[in-house]
Amino acid sequence: MPPQFSSSKIGRAGKRLRNDDTPPDQKEAALDVLAYWRAQHSGPLKIALAELGTASVQHDKNTLLASREKRAKSIIDKLKRERSMNLTTMQDIAGCRAIVGVQKDALKVAKSLKKKKHIKLVNNYINSPKSDGYRGIHLVGKFSTKEFQTLQVEFQIRTNIQHAWATAGEITELFSATPIKNLHGDAQWKHFYKLVADCFAIIDDKYINRDIRQDSFDTDQATYLLRNRHGAELGSIAKEIRRRSKELKVHDKFNVFRKTLQFSILHVPPGSNYCVIHATDLGTAKPSIKVRMCKDVVSARNINFTIEKNIINDSNELVVMLSVGAMASLESAYPNYFADSGYFLKLLKTIEKI
Repeated sequence: MPPQFSSSKIGRAGKRLRNDDTPPDQKEAALDVLAYWRAQHSGPLKIALAELGTASVQHDKNTLLASREKRAKSIIDKLKRERSMNLTTMQDIAGCRAIVGVQKDALKVAKSLKKKKHIKLVNNYINSPKSDGYRGIHLVGKFSTKEFQTLQVEFQIRTNIQHAWATAGEITELFSATPIKNLHGDAQWKHFYKLVADCFAIIDDKYINRDIRQDSFDTDQATYLLRNRHGAELGSIAKEIRRRSKELKVHDKFNVFRKTLQFSILHVPPGSNYCVIHATDLGTAKPSIKVRMCKDVVSARNINFTIEKNIINDSNELVVMLSVGAMASLESAYPNYFADSGYFLKLLKTIEKI
């Protein structure tokens, strides 16, 4: 049975979504094609997540796994940024992530995945960080289905500290309506996160496995260790971080974020496997958050897409559909949406006290 939309039609839909001058009726049709194309990645994503899980637990039995389908707005924004990209060749429409304890295990997981012929390394941002400070490892796997020969899924591997940093930036993007990545957004926030990333990297590389563990973190002990062992190296940068943190009111704002998105597993109805999160009034002190729980992926996808079509050009709203094994894992794997920023704030406070 041939696919509902051919690769060439999917490519044309991407071009129409990239163009701000596309007539409304054509854009509506292109969004339908995009929803179809994204849904085709569901099967390959499940396979990829299983492969990532097998590779990860060999090196870190406490690995946290999660998966997601890229939001329509994020897909369109990427098409606009990268003008030569075709929708059919975008590598991260579907993605899965492993969060491990230490850098050496992240590198081992990546090495295991690279042994598979259909998976290749794209970027090692641990050895060569992005200009904004981001660190992690990205790989891409190619999968085939009955309808399409090649569907790509992105693999991300991060340490707990790298994940804390990355998701803190996403929290800021979510609630402040200012992008942190891709060379856009508020310069003060971007410089703050770059400075913090460089300090976090030192902690991640030297101490997390021995002295500064996430499950038993002591801010005073961590400050003492860093001040005595790296005071000369970190003193001036810590002072700059402290100044910028105060100017941006980072701790105050994150407390607002956390209170806004408190969500307990006790509120999840039995049988719910997916959730659709709809945030409005972003950039204000009191954003509104609605969470819809769904039993199956079809219902969740329909709700998600209906909202997406109405807010595609509104930076003050966001909708995302998430799926993991349990809400407890969801809260841990996606702290950007549940504002579980405690570890980031503890690490930040450690640096500020140096």
